[in-house]
Amino acid sequence: MTIRHNFEILAGVIHRIAKPQFASAEESTLDLRDVLHSKNDHLRKFVENAEDILLKGGSNRSSSGGFNTDKTLSKVLADKDFSFENDEEYLSVSRELLEGLFYHVSKKSATTGEHVPVIFYRKNGREYLLLTLISLNSYLNINEQGELSDIAVIDKDALKVGVRVDLQAMQEHYHAPPAFEAQPYVRWIERRNSRLPDYIQDYIPVGTKIDDRKSTRELMVALDRYLDETLVENDEVKEKARTEILQMMRQKQQQDEHLQLEEDIDPLLHNMMQREGIEAVGFQTWRQENGVDLNSFFKPEKRALDGFEKFKIVLPESGVTVRGNQDELGRKVKITTIDGEDYLAICLNETEKHKLQGQYPQLDER
Repeated sequence: MTIRHNFEILAGVIHRIAKPQFASAEESTLDLRDVLHSKNDHLRKFVENAEDILLKGGSNRSSSGGFNTDKTLSKVLADKDFSFENDEEYLSVSRELLEGLFYHVSKKSATTGEHVPVIFYRKNGREYLLLTLISLNSYLNINEQGELSDIAVIDKDALKVGVRVDLQAMQEHYHAPPAFEAQPYVRWIERRNSRLPDYIQDYIPVGTKIDDRKSTRELMVALDRYLDETLVENDEVKEKARTEILQMMRQKQQQDEHLQLEEDIDPLLHNMMQREGIEAVGFQTWRQENGVDLNSFFKPEKRALDGFEKFKIVLPESGVTVRGNQDELGRKVKITTIDGEDYLAICLNETEKHKLQGQYPQLDER
């Protein structure tokens, strides 16, 4: 079921990059429209579907890597200070955005051109730019005036690649001091079976390209947190869920396949909870409620997965057993020497420290 979104279309237009696969830049053309698209139900429906994909399917995300490079989205928008007074300015900036995108697309021999809707809209008091490359089919057509004629069926197969930019957040980043750490404000829509192409990342340009190792690690950290909070008194199911997910990710890594968070991980956890008769908040709902934003499409990375395999240290003479993730060895769990005595040291955060002091006050005795 489509979720109704409360937003206002500010301006929209559909330009076109005509480039057959393997065509050179000289053999490619850019078809720029002279008038904006009508602010009709078709355009609104298109934005609604994109918003639904972002909400239900998740997305990868990033921020700009700089605002001074010619023929990039960041520079075009920065030159206008991310705001537009009238339809003429919206049309003008859309044409500049397409000229930059055409430059990056035409450099990639294997990349094909597509129709490119450029839509500005306001949602919940914030302004966004939605820029997508779409593939036409029998259910999605553009008439001679360059307007959507039917959007009865549109899904990720119709959206070749898309980007949604929070213009206010990007403006804040642009005017911030050099040390400012921007939160991600660029979100991506990608086809399920294809990786986000480099040319579209260069076109922004992104601050950090999609990092499979980082994405793998962030997912596992969030998963451990979710299982710890959801299955507080059920260590057996917690370990079973963790093991199944690691095995699935290992298989994808070995077969060089992408992982789709919402289609691979979320259903696996949901089905396991049902089999075990456990009523618990789903992983997707938990992420939304806790503001946990994960990349939704990446290839699991071997070294990151290795770090989340479990270790078990047993000290027979003292009767001490320590368990944890492999990536904690040498980082949070290490051997240290004090006054000639060797110790197994465990680094604690403040929450862990206070919890242990409450449970075992003798730990503070010297």
